[in-house]
Amino acid sequence: MAPLERVNLIRERLAEWRKGYPGVTRTTLDLMNYWRRDGREHRLFFAQLEAAETVIFLVEARADLRQGISVPLDEPSEAQQREKFKPFLRYALKMATGRGKTMVMGMLTAWSILNKVNDKSDARFSDSVLVICPNVTIRNRLGELDPKLGEASIYRTRDLVPPHMMADLTQGHLLVTNWHVFEPQSPQVSDTSARVIKAGKRIRTEETVTIGAKTTTARGRRYLTPEELQKQIAAGLLNVLAEEKDKQGNLKRVRVEAFRYIESDPALMNRVLGKEFREQAKHPGAQRRGASRLSNPPA
Repeated sequence: MAPLERVNLIRERLAEWRKGYPGVTRTTLDLMNYWRRDGREHRLFFAQLEAAETVIFLVEARADLRQGISVPLDEPSEAQQREKFKPFLRYALKMATGRGKTMVMGMLTAWSILNKVNDKSDARFSDSVLVICPNVTIRNRLGELDPKLGEASIYRTRDLVPPHMMADLTQGHLLVTNWHVFEPQSPQVSDTSARVIKAGKRIRTEETVTIGAKTTTARGRRYLTPEELQKQIAAGLLNVLAEEKDKQGNLKRVRVEAFRYIESDPALMNRVLGKEFREQAKHPGAQRRGASRLSNPPA
């Protein structure tokens, strides 16, 4: 096994930092002491404390304790750079199954929201939290992370936040959604996609189209009738690069340059985040229906 030098250095500094948590805000210190206090009914696992404290250390620890610790930015690929994607900072916590990932999510959510509510000018924190999960079942189970559930939320059922801090915590917003909603959609008019709308961002691809009796997609292949092919060429959605004909001279397959239009990045973010966060603020119970407690969700 290769030693993880950066991880080992962080753990070494983390142990030193725990002797009083130098550099943290008063809100953070209150949470740390609350999580580690004696006599807890729901005692936190060491893995949960270490995971949450690692992120907090990287954000708040005194500068001398973080000296020499550099977390590289998550760089976009060359193709993404051409699309003007920018690098961002990602903190990843690897936890084994059954170690309480939902608890860690709740701890970090409370830490961020409470600090932002207490100091709106501190850019290190946010009072809006996005949780992305793989499917609807897990999304429903993670509903307990919503602070607006009050005493039924994980912050009280698992004793992550003291009662006197709950009013501040409910000022934050949390959205639990599935990853697939971030797939860019094609613009539509009057709830129909029958009409081609040249709005948003233009995407170019190359593909092979088989000429058939009907327009469909099957087993990963795209089929177009001769009439539909000509229609899409006329609309500027396809540009034929190469043709393949059968012995009778009938068109069999075409290699095409295809164009489609999808929503812009700001439109996508407004659709997924803006609307959902506004709706949650208006109807806090909307995300709660069907929620159940899940201490250890799949990775």
